[in-house]
Amino acid sequence: MKKSIMSLVIVAMLLISFTGAGNAASGDSLDVYHISNNGTLEFYLNGEDFYGEYILKNGTTYMKLRDVGENLGVQLYWNQSKKEVSFYTNGSRVSMNIGSPVAYIGGQRISISSPFAVDGYTYLPLRNISEVLDIHVYYKDLRPQERAIREVIFRHNPSMRAEEKKGTYYYSNNEMRSTFFLSADSYDLDTNTMVMHAYSVVVDLKYGEGHTATWGWYDVDLDTGVIQDAISLKYLDNYLYPSI
Repeated sequence: MKKSIMSLVIVAMLLISFTGAGNAASGDSLDVYHISNNGTLEFYLNGEDFYGEYILKNGTTYMKLRDVGENLGVQLYWNQSKKEVSFYTNGSRVSMNIGSPVAYIGGQRISISSPFAVDGYTYLPLRNISEVLDIHVYYKDLRPQERAIREVIFRHNPSMRAEEKKGTYYYSNNEMRSTFFLSADSYDLDTNTMVMHAYSVVVDLKYGEGHTATWGWYDVDLDTGVIQDAISLKYLDNYLYPSI
């Protein structure tokens, strides 16, 4: 199954935009799937699963320029004095400046959302990729499907629904706190399935330490709502360490 991760998870509209400007003629495409309310995104670059750094800011997805550029074979150049990022493609120079709402492609000025830098890396809004790079961008919001899948899993696992309704649970000694979560881990474009992760976060209130206790991972068909596979820790333990 194609994983994007961590779990978030591609940034670089610019990067891509830069690369897109030179490769659009070859039919480059970027598919983006918003699979969870926790901000999890899955990306596919030219049909292949792709991972890059991204930031969700005020409802906008910003991508790390370098990540996309490296995957498309684009070499980026940084001018520290001008705070300018540039690259060359098909004989044209593409450039932009940190904090500026414009970019230049072959000397032609276009309007973009202002890019910004984090830890020395440039981020650009995903929404500008199509117009700036002339690359096809497809976006699909899978969050409604995630909510529906929660119900499918809860119907198969009533104890999970009870755990979620319980909210945060304090143990009898009141020194441990457990909270249940069910979230989307990844999306498989080829099979149209979503992997859901059921787990509890247990925190030691006295020492402030915690750990994650996994209930299982559920592979759910988005077309039918059928759970195709459920892998639990108990199963893995029995498989890896069978009883003698």
